[in-house]
Amino acid sequence: MEFCNTMPYWMSFKKFEIITFYDMKQNGIFTVYPLTINPASTAVQKGVFTSEEFTAAQYLFMNLDFEFDGGDIRIDPNKLYVMVNISTPIIGIIPYTTTLQYSGFEFSNLMNNEKLSC
Repeated sequence: MEFCNTMPYWMSFKKFEIITFYDMKQNGIFTVYPLTINPASTAVQKGVFTSEEFTAAQYLFMNLDFEFDGGDIRIDPNKLYVMVNISTPIIGIIPYTTTLQYSGFEFSNLMNNEKLSC
């Protein structure tokens, strides 16, 4: 995953998780490893996706990706939502955690937005 730091000082993530749910059931968690980004720069950091039912999660995401790109609706996209948990220290020492929630369609648009840049 690529991160962008537009600030004139270092930025760190202690925890960055993307948790996916379908029909109120958790499908998997994508966790990005801890990261520090230099001022006014970008960084790419590896992560890992874990799921108790990897094949089912893969099937679900492939079908929803097809639907969001204009394909036939096979799975109800209104049942998908995504939570993003971010833990980062403010000024390097003050712990701060925030959680954002998106519908599946909002998250797909966010991740595929061609206009985003650093």
